[in-house]
Order: sequence, then structure tokens, then C-alpha cells
Amino acid sequence: MNYQEIDGLARCGESWAQKLKAEHDAANLIILADRQEKLNRRSGVRVGDFVITPAGEVWRVAHHWGDCLQLAKGGSYYFTDGGGCSYSGGLEPGIDIEHFSETSELREGPVWFFSRNHAMAHNGWYTSATFKVWKLNREVGC
Repeated sequence: MNYQEIDGLARCGESWAQKLKAEHDAANLIILADRQEKLNRRSGVRVGDFVITPAGEVWRVAHHWGDCLQLAKGGSYYFTDGGGCSYSGGLEPGIDIEHFSETSELREGPVWFFSRNHAMAHNGWYTSATFKVWKLNREVGC
């Protein structure tokens, strides 16, 4: 049985499903803490980090090309077991990485991974992780 089925039955009041969901959630919180700790060890700009544009818009880093970053407003961020994120969705043109500066701010952002690390359809566990916030000093293409 996948996590989405368990969650749905738990919401309908099935006591056995509520117990099973609590077990999955406890295991997933341990996985989340491990991935967050690995993410925190990564330096520099990371996929999933937030960016504040000169116009005050909030974007997220969707792809890191090394010398430039691609930003996105929507999409999905899969939180990998190595503490990174893999983005799925539309990309904007690249912006040279030298135009970004780190702030001291941190923000919660939505991520997901497979419940209990078991990859199967409808087994996503949706949560949030803490990411750095960067300031885009000016918009220049890569």
C-alpha cells in the first residue's frame, strides 16, 4: 500500500491506517532530518534556495550550471538522499552566478521524497525543508 492510500484512509478515520501513517511519518521525519543536515553542509547556492529579485519577487533556484543559475516560481523539488534537490518544472533563462549575494535569512520551502525511501507510484511524502535566501543584485543573462 502506498503512502497516499494510507493517508487517505487515516483521514477517513480508519484506526489501523492512522497507526500505520504515524509509523510512516515517524520514519520520514528521521529521513527529513538526515537530508536537511546534509543540505546544511553544502556551501554556496543550492538548488531549492530562495532568491529575492531587485523587484522584490521571490523565486527559487531550479538549476545550477556552475557559472549561472536558472530560477523558477513553481515546480516540484525532490529532496535527494544526498541532501540536494532535483527540480521538475519550467526553467527561466540563466543568470550569471556573480550577480547573487547571500543573505542571513532562511526560509521554509516545499520538498518531497518517497515515504520510507520506497520509490513507487503515489508514495510521495510532502513536507518542507529550510533553505538559504539569496539576493539577486541585477538581472543579467548567462
